[in-house]
Amino acid sequence: MKKLFIIMLFALCMPVSSVAADKWTTQNIIMEGTYHILRAVDWSQTRYIARHPKRFHEMNPVIGRYPSVSRVDQYFFITTFLHLAISHYLPENYRTVWQGMTIFVSAEMVGHNYSVGIKLDL
Repeated sequence: MKKLFIIMLFALCMPVSSVAADKWTTQNIIMEGTYHILRAVDWSQTRYIARHPKRFHEMNPVIGRYPSVSRVDQYFFITTFLHLAISHYLPENYRTVWQGMTIFVSAEMVGHNYSVGIKLDL
């Protein structure tokens, strides 16, 4: 996971002059904010799963069924910034679709977690 973080950090810091990002619309800003709010709730719920392995298991194969809190934090930290970078560099029409799809998936996960009794780990 550390290796992935370093590679992503390096890639995000490289200047890419050939890729000019489209201007963000008000809708893009609201959608990105909505995604990050849902992401924060999912992050908190996933930390709760990690702290209660006898009652719950994680469904995300990237972090495993019984991840540590540290692994959960690393995963969400990296993927949160990765989402923002992808959103930034996508053309505006693709950005809106990307944001809509990721909002839908995040809302589904948060709703599912809530329905099975997973709480927030504050």
